[in-house]
Amino acid sequence: MSSISATPDKLTVSNLKKVFKTQNSDVVALEGVNLNVKDGEFVSIIGTSGCGKTTLLRVVAGLESDFEGEVSLNNKKITAPGTDRAVIFQDHRLFPWFSIEDNISFGSTEKNSAKKRERIQHYVDLVGLKGFEKVYPGQVSGGMAQRAAIARALLGKPDVLLLDEPLGALDALTRMYMQNELERIWKEEASTMIMVTHDIEEAIYLSDRIVIMSNRPGTIKRIVEVPLARPRDRASYDFTVIKEEVLKEFNLEAQSAFYYTI
Repeated sequence: MSSISATPDKLTVSNLKKVFKTQNSDVVALEGVNLNVKDGEFVSIIGTSGCGKTTLLRVVAGLESDFEGEVSLNNKKITAPGTDRAVIFQDHRLFPWFSIEDNISFGSTEKNSAKKRERIQHYVDLVGLKGFEKVYPGQVSGGMAQRAAIARALLGKPDVLLLDEPLGALDALTRMYMQNELERIWKEEASTMIMVTHDIEEAIYLSDRIVIMSNRPGTIKRIVEVPLARPRDRASYDFTVIKEEVLKEFNLEAQSAFYYTI
């Protein structure tokens, strides 16, 4: 964390407020959200359902433009989607009629065909899909399809990779394997990643910091540092201590949400 702490802010969220207007009333999804993310940092966002985690990610992605406050990337205000950001959703969203290779290359602006092929192959190899280039999404596992989605997002060299429950649809064993793969890719690409997850162990395993959000209207209740050496041992005492610290905050919020709804 020391090297990351010394780097300038990549992303800045200042006094963010997001209101969804409905026919009957206004719903305040986010209020007073302030967050700085460093270059090369891995940040996870957790909180109860409906607290605004995905809304925050969508604002950073430029998919939500009607908000108060300011969000900037590399000191430039975010007002719309851009190639400097890429989003990976829980559903891989690959085109079923395209091969894995064609899905990964979709949207590439590289004009030089030789360089384009070289870059595509680099990311095919990076995510461990060598030999599956000509296969279609329906012919591979969910984990492999999600790896293709990650490769597609990385091909454009985004400044920030935004992940919205990217491993949530996978079975437990595949999910743990993909967590290892995601960490490896993050290291090799020196990427800045912001991930929304409901899995506390996943957040601890992958993150430099964990952002815990309050119940709606969502704001940042606490940010927990994860100063553990990598690769991380899920069974270690230090890992368990951080898990208990996060779980306590998360459970208190979950309890509050329960009483609020009855």
